[in-house]
Amino acid sequence: QLVNQHHHLSLIPTESNPTPKGFFDDLQDMMKKSCRIEMGFIESEIKQISQSLSVFKVCVTEASKTNRPYPDKAKDFVKYAEERFNKISEDQATCHREFSEACQYFGEKEGAWEEFFETWFEFLSEYQRAEIDVARAIANERRMARRALEEKKRKEEKKQRRRRASEAAIRKTSTRIASSARAGRPASNSDAPASAASKLASKLELEAFGSL
Repeated sequence: QLVNQHHHLSLIPTESNPTPKGFFDDLQDMMKKSCRIEMGFIESEIKQISQSLSVFKVCVTEASKTNRPYPDKAKDFVKYAEERFNKISEDQATCHREFSEACQYFGEKEGAWEEFFETWFEFLSEYQRAEIDVARAIANERRMARRALEEKKRKEEKKQRRRRASEAAIRKTSTRIASSARAGRPASNSDAPASAASKLASKLELEAFGSL
């Protein structure tokens, strides 16, 4: 529901319209319907009804002074029609006043009713399209961020696997060299002493970590 409080629009959530999204959709639908209304045509019809009702009321009044008055139903109809017409006239005056206030509030020159609401309908349509574009852009950014994070995670896991493999190879080589040194024999067909074997192990370790 829209409440006009000093020309400010406020949203009152209801069961049928609990969220701003529903409010936005209802507002856009209202603007679409409003821009199809030709207020000039409506005012012309109201004026014509007023003239017709006035003529009929005179006819009923004058006929009551003769020997052939209108039936009582005609008088009842005039009374009912006047009440209905007065309500319509009040609504039309209120509508025109609030339309003038809305134009003044938004700094618009008061013109055709349908042009004013058509402008707002186009604005709301553009806003909705922009909102969709922004949502898509945000979703795309989040998707790219997830992919970058997954790629970083894969690289880190690959690096960890290489590091574990290198550490395992170093431990295996060091163990084999140490065992050979304790046994008083070289770790391979080489005649290098145990000190040379230790240096080789250290070199392998440095090269392995340097490649990570």
